[in-house]
Amino acid sequence: MPLPKIKKRKVEHQEHQEQQVRGRQTSPNQEQQVRSQQVRGRQTSPNQEQQVRSQQVRGRQTSSNQEIPASAKLIEKLINQNFKILSKLDILISAQQSIDDRLKKIEGSSDESSSEDIIKTIIVEIARNLLKVSIYPSQDEFRDEIEKVLKNSFPEFYKKFCQNQFFIFYEKNIYQRLIAKHRSYRGSLTSRIKDALHHIFPELPSITSNSPPSEIRQWKNNPIVANCHNKLFKKIVVEEPTTFMSKILDRLFPLKKSAPKIYVAYAISVCEYLLNPSNQQIQVSESAIKFLISKYLQKVLNKEKFVSSDEDEAVTTSKTAVMCTWSHFTFNSI
Repeated sequence: MPLPKIKKRKVEHQEHQEQQVRGRQTSPNQEQQVRSQQVRGRQTSPNQEQQVRSQQVRGRQTSSNQEIPASAKLIEKLINQNFKILSKLDILISAQQSIDDRLKKIEGSSDESSSEDIIKTIIVEIARNLLKVSIYPSQDEFRDEIEKVLKNSFPEFYKKFCQNQFFIFYEKNIYQRLIAKHRSYRGSLTSRIKDALHHIFPELPSITSNSPPSEIRQWKNNPIVANCHNKLFKKIVVEEPTTFMSKILDRLFPLKKSAPKIYVAYAISVCEYLLNPSNQQIQVSESAIKFLISKYLQKVLNKEKFVSSDEDEAVTTSKTAVMCTWSHFTFNSI
């Protein structure tokens, strides 16, 4: 049978209170559990903190242990890098030194090249010009001429030397080369004289200074050679003043007025020496021909008569012919 509403409410209220009482009884237990957990947490926390601290200590120790080899490696790396840098610096210094050495060599070679150019120039100039005044110059003539040319044409180069230094430089770098060049020019002039001689006397047999002595003696004793020698200062045509010698000179020096007189004396001397049967030589040398050069140069300068050096040739007709030769071939002084 249903309960009345008032009783029902009382029952519900009573049940509610009982639930609250049960709730209050349970709550302290729960709180105790929570507190126990907190206590356990607090007890565990120091252990964890100790573990953490231990780990930190171990970490620091490990970090310290790791830092020591890391620093050593870094130092080693820096040392290696420094070594490489120093090695490269050594290479650069060596390269720079090499460059400096090369520059010095270039500068030196430039100076040497400049000096060599000057030497070549003066050797050619002096050898050519000296030949016009001296067929066989002395050593003093060579040295005086070289000093004169250097002072006039290359004063700055000449000022680099004191007197003793210049003599040493001259002996070492110039003298022998100058003699060789002068000899070369003289040899060229001698060859031209021989060519002109054979051109004017085409019947003259050929001969060279390298021929055996027996051939040279045979050539010298050849009647054709003797005949050419006899005709040398004679007229080609009796009615005309031109002699064989003047014809040779005409061929050698087309511009008569510009021909150095020493060249004329040398040409006459060579022709006379080669054709004269009184000597058995054809090698033109200083000792053999220097007297003839001096003799004929004086005759050229003084406008004297030309005659053969052979004493047997000193006849009036030959002197007249030589005089005609000189009258036909006139030279101005240098």
